[in-house]
Amino acid sequence: MLKNTRLINFAFILILAFGASQAQAQDIVHVTIDQKVRDAQVVGMERDGQEFAGVLVYANNAWNKIYFNKSDLQIIQQAAQNYFADFDSMRLKKGKKNSIKKYGTVPCFVEWGSVKKTIDRFCDTRADLGYAFVKAAPYFCVSIYPAKNQNPEQKSPAYQTLDRLTLLFTKSQITDFCQKTTPKSE
Repeated sequence: MLKNTRLINFAFILILAFGASQAQAQDIVHVTIDQKVRDAQVVGMERDGQEFAGVLVYANNAWNKIYFNKSDLQIIQQAAQNYFADFDSMRLKKGKKNSIKKYGTVPCFVEWGSVKKTIDRFCDTRADLGYAFVKAAPYFCVSIYPAKNQNPEQKSPAYQTLDRLTLLFTKSQITDFCQKTTPKSE
């Protein structure tokens, strides 16, 4: 009887562990920051009656939540399609002057802070969409402009400015990002 109970408990733990890890894997996209691939958690929020989706990622010594609204996510998807077309037809220009191409700019909302559970700074800013070569490899690039903290309640001098944040994606990574940040209502 005791042996059967242990087996059942062990099986239950395996099911919970496997199920949890599979659910977490669906909420993660990969992004390259500072030449290191990082896990970024897909996040969502509602602001001013609009749905936003994006990622939570550790970069520049802070936790950053980067959000885009539905129409801006569609612009990112279109920019990614333009990048794929340039990539597939070998029109990506590599060189000192032409190693970056801009497909457009979108507004974004960013929250950041030093502790993941208490992110308390935020700003409205914008992000350039394009591509960049890093060590001879092309990446889809989302480059977020620096901005000042807009939270009037946060008076601490630390982390008052969002530093420029550049998210680099391989073709498969940006495809995964676009799929996982598409609002569920579609």
